[in-house]
Amino acid sequence: MKKEVSKPYLLLADKPILAHTLSPFEESPLVHEVIVTVSPGEIEYCRREVIEAFNLTKVNWVLAGGKERQDSIWEGLKKVPSDCGIIIIHDGARPLVTRRLIESSIEAAQRYGAVVTAIPLKDTVKLVSREREVIETPVRHTLMTIQTPQAFRFDVIRKAYEKAYRDGFYGTDDSSLVERIGIKVRVIPGTYENLKITTPEDLILAEALLERRKNEG
Repeated sequence: MKKEVSKPYLLLADKPILAHTLSPFEESPLVHEVIVTVSPGEIEYCRREVIEAFNLTKVNWVLAGGKERQDSIWEGLKKVPSDCGIIIIHDGARPLVTRRLIESSIEAAQRYGAVVTAIPLKDTVKLVSREREVIETPVRHTLMTIQTPQAFRFDVIRKAYEKAYRDGFYGTDDSSLVERIGIKVRVIPGTYENLKITTPEDLILAEALLERRKNEG
């Protein structure tokens, strides 16, 4: 992002990105506890400028994350009590997630055990070589872009993470770890608005989408 402030604390419509992300989890009656992992050294700042400033009472833990995304999730999972039913994992940089999408993910995980949100690709995708020559054009309707939230029965995601660390395996998302233990992952519809803030242009788009939501009530 090329900003002095860490991405979760950049302002989006006069509110930190992370505060936008956490708000629908706070509002949902299906969510009982929230654990936030942040970069080492940002715990007190996050607690003061986001959790306390926006009265996010369901956040019981703010933890230092690890080197990789997977390490950060694992730190959070280790704080979850053994009697937990469903775990829902979400990227802090997806501030336009809705309560409806969160609750749909939880309800689907209760039924199927492992669920990811996804959207169809709009563009044709090419598999290319290191020399930038086209190897193959996959059939587009079989491909989807995976988002978060991703939701799992606690015993499923815990087992998947334990095996990943035993094997020294790192995946690009949580569901890839679950796939490795032989459990089918169900795909449910995400939304194109549930974008991940990665570039300055994403901030502009997110501002416009929030303004539209506001105007639509």
